[in-house]
Amino acid sequence: MLSKKEAIAFCLFFSNNNRIGSKTKLNKIVASLNVNGIPVNTIFILNKNGSFCEELTEGCEDILSEYAYNYGEKKGISFTLTDKGKELAKEVLHRKILIAFDELEISTIKERINYFNSLDSSSLSEFEHIKLKVNIDDRFKLNQTSNSVNIDYLDIYSGFMKIKTDSFATIDLKGISQFYFYLSGYLRKKFNKLDDTYQFGALMINYYLLFLLQEQIEIFKIPVEDLLVNKNKSLHRLNRGYDAVQELIKIYDYPFSLENPKISEVVGNLSNN
Repeated sequence: MLSKKEAIAFCLFFSNNNRIGSKTKLNKIVASLNVNGIPVNTIFILNKNGSFCEELTEGCEDILSEYAYNYGEKKGISFTLTDKGKELAKEVLHRKILIAFDELEISTIKERINYFNSLDSSSLSEFEHIKLKVNIDDRFKLNQTSNSVNIDYLDIYSGFMKIKTDSFATIDLKGISQFYFYLSGYLRKKFNKLDDTYQFGALMINYYLLFLLQEQIEIFKIPVEDLLVNKNKSLHRLNRGYDAVQELIKIYDYPFSLENPKISEVVGNLSNN
């Protein structure tokens, strides 16, 4: 997990010239870490531009410099890193990122940040809207995806129920598949109950979690014996993804949590309409 200050420093450090051209873009780029296995310890809600946190830059004055600029008749603010911000970014890279991601993955993250930064705010918002299916026009796709993910994890969990759990790693995989099955059912129920309006002010965690669960289905399709091979990268990605899911659940104080003393009631309610 990164604090919002660490996340901002990290994203600016990886951006061309350590600069991001608007608050909307900064929000989008920082928020994108949440669906890339790097949870950010701040709450993002849905506004017209997608993921947004009004207070994102508050308390970050020591790592950020703001520059006002004009484009046409409008004014904007861009953000750059201070020397202290660069030091923090390097610390985050070495203390948190390098121990979780390999060089190729880090290079991909950097490329993605720079690609996002190359888009204008409108295009970046549209990209996120489509990716997370937050638009009203994508409501059918959102429900279809949540239903499909839940069915996939039913099959995955059912498969693990038939496997002999003769190692701690196998027990862990079975536990993760069980948690994902019930969590995907919880998400399916929430999304299927949405009305036909844009969900202004909704917490983004539901969209983040659905995306993360869908991303990890392909790993579960790898034969267990192959997953358990020593130093298997796919198993590392799976465990890293599970940790990211659990961190997001803590950040948002999410009801579907292993730490919720009433989790059995939450699970029990999944069968109710």
